[in-house]
Amino acid sequence: MPGARRIVTLVPIVLCLEVRAQDDAIDVLALLLRERFTESENEARKVGPRLLNAPAGTKRPTSHRPPATIAKF
Repeated sequence: MPGARRIVTLVPIVLCLEVRAQDDAIDVLALLLRERFTESENEARKVGPRLLNAPAGTKRPTSHRPPATIAKF
């Protein structure tokens, strides 16, 4: 096979393989992220709701209403 024809044949093959490799890498990343988020969600369900910036041992609020000090304009 002449050199020019060989290059014309190899370039599309290499481009196709590159696209497949990128697609596979994205699939693996999505799988890993889904696994991590599932683990985090399960852990959050076990622990339950928490107060932000609250010291350890602080009781949870009894109501989940927004603060009454929101100004309406």
